[in-house]
Amino acid sequence: MRFKILYLAAALCAGGVGGYVAAVLRFPLPWMIGAMIASFLFAAFAPAPKLSDGSRPVVPRVLQRLSLVVIGVYLGSQFAKLEDLPRLLQAAPVTVGAVLFYSALCAVVAFVFLSRFLRVNAATAYCAAVPGGLAPILGLAAEHRADVGVVALVQSMRVAMVILAAPFAARALTDISPAGLANILPGGETMAADSAMITIGVTITAMIIGAKLGGIGGSMLPALVLSSAGSYFGWMVGALPAQPLAAALVGLGTYAGMSLANLRRAAAGKAGLAAFISGATMMLLAGAFAFALSMMLDIPLVSLWLALAPGGIGEMALTAMEIGAAPHWILLHHLARIAALLLLSPLILRALAKGEGKL
Repeated sequence: MRFKILYLAAALCAGGVGGYVAAVLRFPLPWMIGAMIASFLFAAFAPAPKLSDGSRPVVPRVLQRLSLVVIGVYLGSQFAKLEDLPRLLQAAPVTVGAVLFYSALCAVVAFVFLSRFLRVNAATAYCAAVPGGLAPILGLAAEHRADVGVVALVQSMRVAMVILAAPFAARALTDISPAGLANILPGGETMAADSAMITIGVTITAMIIGAKLGGIGGSMLPALVLSSAGSYFGWMVGALPAQPLAAALVGLGTYAGMSLANLRRAAAGKAGLAAFISGATMMLLAGAFAFALSMMLDIPLVSLWLALAPGGIGEMALTAMEIGAAPHWILLHHLARIAALLLLSPLILRALAKGEGKL
């Protein structure tokens, strides 16, 4: 037990150092990407305690949940500053429809590819193919007798690819060169004591709601909603400090890096190659759809690409904040995709099972 605690503490320290180095090197989203790379290297090579299933420990669930809650609070605190949100929402029916069509196209293409390349059953191919919603998809995979290991590998690698690529692509598509958290946290008056107490209350409440909802991914949404309301109604006024957000990004990046280290052997095989090909194809399709939509609508290409990117909902919103885009608009598209996924996937999986049963 003591070895496990020391190992996790060392991994978080490695993540913090990686985040700092990435900030010095002026990476986009440095505290998350730097922590992800550094913790992956640490977990891949450092001696580690083994769990009952043979894997290595990762960041505890409570720290994952707290990281997502803090990120949700910071995202929501920007709501009152989103001057271009009303204009973007006017185009939302078209862009949300495009996201749903893009997601369906990605799912079909990846399903056909994974079925033939990996020769897995239909449930495994479908759960590995759909873009987004890692936690609920893993639940569906287990429920419908899919190979959860293959699904986790393909989905995790795709999300990691998006998280690593999107901030650099977003920087390339803009003329902004962010330094640390400067662009994520625009200047302003220091938050007053009453606003700070409300912010702490929002964080605690969101933690409790997230724990009641179960899972990790659902923790960010209540924080986002409560913080947006506080910002809109003027209950949370002033600049939030940079340190809690940096710590949350280090925690999230460390979790992602350690999780990838657990998958490193499987990722070297055929399933890893399939994950890379399908993930790269989805990102290229996202770029093509974003370019076409940017030619039709008065919306920047980078905003559309982040809205279409197949995974990393919080990371895409943070990238939007860093480049001065509207994170809530981007979140809307990711939430619409995940909602459609949760509604339709059980029906699709049952239909696929029936189709295989008739063969």
